Amino acid sequence: MNEQVRTEAELLGAMSGEIGRLLPWNQSECWVRIFHGVAVAAPPDLAAKCAWVAEAVRRSMPLSPGAERVSRQVSPQEAQSMGLTGHRLSYVAVVTLHCLIYEIEQELGADHHAVRPIQWYRGGVRRRAARITTQEDVWSNN
Repeated sequence: MNEQVRTEAELLGAMSGEIGRLLPWNQSECWVRIFHGVAVAAPPDLAAKCAWVAEAVRRSMPLSPGAERVSRQVSPQEAQSMGLTGHRLSYVAVVTLHCLIYEIEQELGADHHAVRPIQWYRGGVRRRAARITTQEDVWSNN
């Protein structure tokens, strides 16, 4: 078996590139704004990681958002819609993203203002999963 061991930096870089290239522009921009918001509020180690991810996503986007847009707050509707629509990221990128989200939540706490957009995103993911489950239940009864 030819398994390649990747460093955290390589995983975060690959994830950031996929977010910037594969997601619709508005979703990529939301992730930049989320990671930028965490970078501003987090302790130094996590702040540096999130700032790096935000910049890596921004640079991999076909049209990079300016500093004014990056510093805007993410609305609940924007974050929830990202979770509702799904995405085209690879399995490794999804796992890396969710590990980083978990680390942010653990470090800052669930009630921290910088974590709210992540919670709204997860709410959208839960609603999408509930819709899919309901559709499968309907299809299995036919």
